[in-house]
Amino acid sequence: MERRILVGGGLVGSLLATYFGQQGFPVEVYESRSDPRKGNLYEGRSFNLVLSQRGIVALERVGIEAKIMEKTTRLPGRIIHTADGQQISQPYGAGKHECLHAVSRESLNKALLDVAESSGDVKFNFGSRCEDYDVANGNLIINLDGHRQIVEADRVFGTDGAASAVRDRLTKLTGSSFTKEVACFAYKELVIPSRDGNYVMEPHAFHVWPRGRYVMTAQTNKDGTFSGALFMHREGEDSFETVTAENVEDFFEKNFPDLARLMPNLKRDFERNPVGGLCSVKCPTWTFQDKIALLGDAAHAMVPFYGQGTNCGFEDVMSLDKALRRNPKDITKAFREFELDRRDNAYAITDLSLQNMKEMSDGIADPKRLLAKQI
Repeated sequence: MERRILVGGGLVGSLLATYFGQQGFPVEVYESRSDPRKGNLYEGRSFNLVLSQRGIVALERVGIEAKIMEKTTRLPGRIIHTADGQQISQPYGAGKHECLHAVSRESLNKALLDVAESSGDVKFNFGSRCEDYDVANGNLIINLDGHRQIVEADRVFGTDGAASAVRDRLTKLTGSSFTKEVACFAYKELVIPSRDGNYVMEPHAFHVWPRGRYVMTAQTNKDGTFSGALFMHREGEDSFETVTAENVEDFFEKNFPDLARLMPNLKRDFERNPVGGLCSVKCPTWTFQDKIALLGDAAHAMVPFYGQGTNCGFEDVMSLDKALRRNPKDITKAFREFELDRRDNAYAITDLSLQNMKEMSDGIADPKRLLAKQI
């Protein structure tokens, strides 16, 4: 049976490997980073994710929903913390069954890696960075600890994120280009610790502190803590240029006084954790013949303000699987059907995510919007 080669072993790559492994395909995954199960790969560099129905359905199709969902916490709605100290609850749907599910990227990635490796003949090669893909000769060029290796690959599935090397090769082959828009917001991860192992805020809610030019968010973790993220401009007034470890406590006391009292390690975390960038990627061409298919952030990276990046990536996996099952002997046709099924939807959610930056930082606390939402 055909050996399927994936470049990228993150969330989308791990799920795709599970789909292929369960169908009996030998799968080889090349991931540039180290194995997150053997170190603190994500510390200070990732805020929590949310799973919605579109992503959960993709997990259900391969029977791993229960294993993954036990890592999550239900979020039936969000709580808005206004500047004058009010807390406004907003449900996400018409009933409690309509909710999001919070999960840390680290625990989700680890769980998906375990599931993938147990699904069949699936092998992950960590610390293996893709340098190029020689399509004509079917050779994938991998850099392992400074040494180049040639891997035979008749086709490659690119799940290697917003900085995708597979996408770079595809655009050269097709003569197309992709757009990468760096968001005006950057972020810094901050922890809201537990108190004697207990949550200091309502755990079953997505917490938001909208303040116009900046916004703070927080999501629950299973250990009683909250993963917070401060979103600000990189430069200018009230930005990561002006707010530093030396004055961050005063900044929080002025703008987030309720949070300031809950974060005894604020100065330390602010100084230690890096500023993370945010970007959107749009790629007009996701496939090339029967040789290359892009999925997830490699094809459509988006800012996190709509909470759908991971879910859209999981939906890509499900869509590609359906197309391959419909066209088992015509991979080119399968790839084309997959691309046509997903591309416009991905473009739409990417645009909505950018628009929702303004909504999250300011609009959700606007009295007129709150009244409209009640209606």
